[in-house]
Amino acid sequence: EARTLLSKALQQCRQLSIHASAFSREDKNEKADKWRMMISKRTIKLLKKTMSVLEDPEKTVELLHNTRRQDEDSLKDDPMELVAYVHAAITLQKKYLSEPLIIHKELKLHQYASEFTNYYHELAKFSATPYPFPTAQMTRIFLFVWMFSLPFALV
Repeated sequence: EARTLLSKALQQCRQLSIHASAFSREDKNEKADKWRMMISKRTIKLLKKTMSVLEDPEKTVELLHNTRRQDEDSLKDDPMELVAYVHAAITLQKKYLSEPLIIHKELKLHQYASEFTNYYHELAKFSATPYPFPTAQMTRIFLFVWMFSLPFALV
C-alpha cells in the first residue's frame, strides 16, 4: 500500500509540473518562463524534503505532532510549509503570465498540490508507526535459532 501511495504522490507532482507548463505554453515571454521554473523548483524541493522526512521516522512524528520548535529553519524542513509555497507559486501566475489562467485551470493545479498533501499524510502514517515489539522479538529469536542450527543442517 505504501508503494502505491508513494507513486500516486509522485504522480501528483508530475501532473502539477506538466499541467503548469501545458496551461501556459502559449505564453512565450520571460516572466512566464520564470513562473514555470518557479513551479518546477518548488515542486522538486517539496519532493526532496518529503522523502527526507519520510525516511526519518522521528522527524515525521515531530512534524506530524508539532513537537518541534517552530523557527525559520524548521519550517524549511516541513513538507506542509513547502506545499503552501507551491500553492503561493500557483497563485502568482496572475503576476507572471501575460494572459492569466482561467479559474478552472488554476484550481486544477491547486488540486494536484492538495492531492499530494493527502498522499503525504497517508505515507506519514506508515513512517510514524513503529515496528511492533513482539514481532521484532520473535524475529530475533527465530534468527538466533536458525543461525545456530544452520551448521548442523549443512553437515
